[in-house]
Amino acid sequence: MRTGCAWRQLPKDFAPWPTVYWYFTWWHDVGTVERLHDALRDQVRVADGRSVEPSAG
Repeated sequence: MRTGCAWRQLPKDFAPWPTVYWYFTWWHDVGTVERLHDALRDQVRVADGRSVEPSAG
């Protein structure tokens, strides 16, 4: 079993997979992916009526 999608199986309306992979790798290395994930998680918590910061764990 796998999660997600293999790079070579990206939908045709995406850029070619090497281009998408290059951007993902660059964004990952400079911390953009983590910052984006953190911002989206915060928005989901607020939309769910919870505090941005977890209260436990």
